[in-house]
Amino acid sequence: METTTTESGQARPKFLQVMCILSFVGIGFVYLFSAIGINKTFLQSEQDKASERDMTVQKVIQMNPEADEGAILEALSEGEKYEKPNWFIGVACNILTLIGVIMMWQMKKTGFYLYTAGELVSYLLTILFCGMDGMKAGIHAASIWGSFAENMAIAVFTIVVVFDIVFIVLYAMNLKHMK
Repeated sequence: METTTTESGQARPKFLQVMCILSFVGIGFVYLFSAIGINKTFLQSEQDKASERDMTVQKVIQMNPEADEGAILEALSEGEKYEKPNWFIGVACNILTLIGVIMMWQMKKTGFYLYTAGELVSYLLTILFCGMDGMKAGIHAASIWGSFAENMAIAVFTIVVVFDIVFIVLYAMNLKHMK
Protein backbone atom coordinates (compact mmCIF):
# COMPACT_ATOMS: atom_id res chain seq x y z
CA MET A 1 0.00 0.00 0.00
CA GLU A 2 1.36 3.42 -0.92
CA THR A 3 1.93 5.89 1.89
CA THR A 4 2.88 9.51 2.43
CA THR A 5 4.69 10.79 5.49
CA THR A 6 2.97 13.14 7.95
CA GLU A 7 4.63 16.02 9.80
CA SER A 8 5.25 13.68 12.74
CA GLY A 9 7.05 11.21 10.46
CA GLN A 10 4.21 8.66 10.56
CA ALA A 11 3.20 7.05 7.26
CA ARG A 12 -0.30 7.95 6.02
CA PRO A 13 -1.74 5.33 3.65
CA LYS A 14 -2.84 6.74 0.27
CA PHE A 15 -6.29 5.20 0.78
CA LEU A 16 -6.75 7.14 4.04
CA GLN A 17 -5.44 10.26 2.34
CA VAL A 18 -8.02 9.90 -0.46
CA MET A 19 -10.80 9.26 2.09
CA CYS A 20 -9.87 12.38 4.04
CA ILE A 21 -9.71 14.53 0.90
CA LEU A 22 -13.14 13.27 -0.20
CA SER A 23 -14.46 14.05 3.28
CA PHE A 24 -12.97 17.56 3.22
CA VAL A 25 -14.68 18.18 -0.13
CA GLY A 26 -18.00 16.75 1.10
CA ILE A 27 -17.91 18.78 4.32
CA GLY A 28 -17.07 21.87 2.26
CA PHE A 29 -20.19 21.34 0.15
CA VAL A 30 -22.28 20.90 3.30
CA TYR A 31 -21.00 24.23 4.62
CA LEU A 32 -21.59 25.90 1.27
CA PHE A 33 -25.22 24.73 1.25
CA SER A 34 -25.57 25.66 4.92
CA ALA A 35 -24.32 29.18 4.15
CA ILE A 36 -26.86 29.44 1.34
CA GLY A 37 -29.55 28.12 3.69
CA ILE A 38 -28.87 30.89 6.23
CA ASN A 39 -30.86 33.33 4.09
CA LYS A 40 -33.99 31.21 3.85
CA THR A 41 -33.77 29.83 7.37
CA PHE A 42 -32.86 32.94 9.36
CA LEU A 43 -32.85 36.12 7.29
CA GLN A 44 -35.95 35.82 5.13
CA SER A 45 -38.94 37.74 6.51
CA GLU A 46 -42.20 35.96 7.22
CA GLN A 47 -43.78 38.01 4.44
CA ASP A 48 -41.14 36.81 1.96
CA LYS A 49 -41.62 33.21 3.12
CA ALA A 50 -45.38 33.52 2.67
CA SER A 51 -44.91 35.00 -0.79
CA GLU A 52 -42.53 32.16 -1.72
CA ARG A 53 -45.05 29.60 -0.40
CA ASP A 54 -47.83 31.18 -2.48
CA MET A 55 -45.68 31.14 -5.63
CA THR A 56 -44.82 27.49 -5.01
CA VAL A 57 -48.49 26.59 -4.54
CA GLN A 58 -49.37 28.33 -7.81
CA LYS A 59 -46.58 26.51 -9.67
CA VAL A 60 -47.67 23.13 -8.30
CA ILE A 61 -51.34 23.78 -9.18
CA GLN A 62 -50.29 24.94 -12.64
CA MET A 63 -48.46 21.63 -13.13
CA ASN A 64 -51.23 19.59 -11.54
CA PRO A 65 -54.64 21.32 -11.50
CA GLU A 66 -56.06 18.53 -9.34
CA ALA A 67 -53.55 19.19 -6.52
CA ASP A 68 -55.00 20.07 -3.12
CA GLU A 69 -53.92 23.62 -2.25
CA GLY A 70 -54.39 23.00 1.49
CA ALA A 71 -52.20 19.89 1.42
CA ILE A 72 -49.50 21.76 -0.48
CA LEU A 73 -49.47 24.62 2.04
CA GLU A 74 -49.43 22.14 4.92
CA ALA A 75 -46.42 20.28 3.47
CA LEU A 76 -44.51 23.52 2.90
CA SER A 77 -45.31 24.86 6.37
CA GLU A 78 -44.38 21.55 7.97
CA GLY A 79 -41.00 21.65 6.23
CA GLU A 80 -40.36 25.23 7.38
CA LYS A 81 -41.07 24.20 10.98
CA TYR A 82 -37.97 22.00 10.98
CA GLU A 83 -35.58 24.28 9.07
CA LYS A 84 -33.90 25.91 12.09
CA PRO A 85 -33.34 22.83 14.26
CA ASN A 86 -32.16 20.81 11.25
CA TRP A 87 -29.78 23.61 10.24
CA PHE A 88 -28.23 23.83 13.73
CA ILE A 89 -27.97 20.05 14.08
CA GLY A 90 -26.38 19.74 10.65
CA VAL A 91 -23.81 22.48 11.20
CA ALA A 92 -22.89 21.30 14.72
CA CYS A 93 -22.48 17.67 13.66
CA ASN A 94 -20.45 18.67 10.62
CA ILE A 95 -18.06 20.60 12.86
CA LEU A 96 -17.57 17.33 14.74
CA THR A 97 -16.96 15.39 11.51
CA LEU A 98 -14.52 18.06 10.27
CA ILE A 99 -12.52 17.86 13.50
CA GLY A 100 -12.57 14.08 13.18
CA VAL A 101 -11.27 14.14 9.61
CA ILE A 102 -8.53 16.62 10.53
CA MET A 103 -7.46 14.31 13.36
CA MET A 104 -7.51 11.26 11.08
CA TRP A 105 -5.41 13.23 8.58
CA GLN A 106 -2.98 13.66 11.48
CA MET A 107 -3.21 9.87 12.04
CA LYS A 108 -5.04 10.19 15.37
CA LYS A 109 -7.46 7.36 16.13
CA THR A 110 -9.69 9.68 18.20
CA GLY A 111 -10.62 11.39 14.95
CA PHE A 112 -12.43 8.27 13.80
CA TYR A 113 -14.65 8.32 16.87
CA LEU A 114 -15.42 12.03 16.48
CA TYR A 115 -16.18 11.54 12.79
CA THR A 116 -18.46 8.59 13.52
CA ALA A 117 -20.22 10.51 16.29
CA GLY A 118 -20.74 13.51 14.00
CA GLU A 119 -22.22 11.34 11.28
CA LEU A 120 -24.54 9.24 13.47
CA VAL A 121 -25.51 11.80 16.10
CA SER A 122 -27.02 14.05 13.42
CA TYR A 123 -29.70 11.43 12.76
CA LEU A 124 -30.28 10.80 16.46
CA LEU A 125 -30.56 14.51 17.33
CA THR A 126 -32.96 15.13 14.47
CA ILE A 127 -35.20 12.32 15.71
CA LEU A 128 -34.83 13.49 19.33
CA PHE A 129 -35.63 17.17 18.68
CA CYS A 130 -37.92 16.91 15.65
CA GLY A 131 -39.22 13.35 15.74
CA MET A 132 -39.61 11.23 12.65
CA ASP A 133 -41.68 14.02 11.09
CA GLY A 134 -38.60 16.23 11.17
CA MET A 135 -36.61 13.48 9.51
CA LYS A 136 -39.23 13.07 6.76
CA ALA A 137 -40.15 16.76 6.29
CA GLY A 138 -38.00 17.20 3.18
CA ILE A 139 -39.45 14.10 1.57
CA HIS A 140 -42.96 15.25 2.40
CA ALA A 141 -42.28 18.70 0.95
CA ALA A 142 -40.88 17.12 -2.23
CA SER A 143 -44.04 15.04 -2.57
CA ILE A 144 -46.07 18.12 -3.52
CA TRP A 145 -44.26 18.05 -6.88
CA GLY A 146 -45.39 14.50 -7.53
CA SER A 147 -44.22 10.96 -7.01
CA PHE A 148 -41.05 11.39 -9.08
CA ALA A 149 -39.81 14.23 -6.85
CA GLU A 150 -40.79 12.29 -3.73
CA ASN A 151 -38.92 9.21 -4.97
CA MET A 152 -35.88 11.35 -5.79
CA ALA A 153 -35.93 12.81 -2.26
CA ILE A 154 -36.11 9.30 -0.80
CA ALA A 155 -33.26 8.17 -3.07
CA VAL A 156 -31.06 11.12 -2.10
CA PHE A 157 -31.71 10.55 1.61
CA THR A 158 -30.93 6.84 1.22
CA ILE A 159 -27.73 7.56 -0.71
CA VAL A 160 -26.56 9.98 1.99
CA VAL A 161 -27.17 7.38 4.72
CA VAL A 162 -25.39 4.68 2.71
CA PHE A 163 -22.42 6.99 2.04
CA ASP A 164 -22.21 7.80 5.76
CA ILE A 165 -22.12 4.11 6.65
CA VAL A 166 -19.64 3.23 3.88
CA PHE A 167 -17.27 6.03 4.91
CA ILE A 168 -17.43 4.96 8.57
CA VAL A 169 -16.58 1.39 7.56
CA LEU A 170 -13.76 2.50 5.25
CA TYR A 171 -12.29 4.75 7.93
CA ALA A 172 -12.57 1.87 10.43
CA MET A 173 -10.48 -0.25 8.06
CA ASN A 174 -7.70 2.35 8.49
CA LEU A 175 -7.75 2.41 12.30
CA LYS A 176 -4.78 0.05 12.40
CA HIS A 177 -2.63 2.80 10.86
CA MET A 178 -3.62 5.45 13.42
CA LYS A 179 -2.34 6.06 16.93
